[in-house]
Amino acid sequence: MDTNPCVKCGACCSYFRVEFYWREAEKNSEHQVPIKLTEDINDFKRGMKGTQEKNGNRCVALQGKVGKCVSCAIYTNRSTPCRRFQASYTDGKPNKRCDEARAAHGLKPLNRPERLTD
Repeated sequence: MDTNPCVKCGACCSYFRVEFYWREAEKNSEHQVPIKLTEDINDFKRGMKGTQEKNGNRCVALQGKVGKCVSCAIYTNRSTPCRRFQASYTDGKPNKRCDEARAAHGLKPLNRPERLTD
């Protein structure tokens, strides 16, 4: 059985800025992103700590070594942008943002035949 390539990657979590509507960090919200792992961006948005940096960008919830073995410490409570991000070929098409993040970490783009499972 093939495994989800994201558990070996983590490039997106250590490359892109993660911003979301501030209410996602509220205790009564659907996702309940832990507020202590976020920071204010403006009156309407919060961001995951570590993803706002220009150098050394890495989400504080990312555990493990990028390109080897990673996991999200708050996976069930991750924000909407994280939930929506898809690895290349999840839907049968490449994702240029996935490929961009992987390239920034010296990783090759994912191949089409790789099958994703949860």
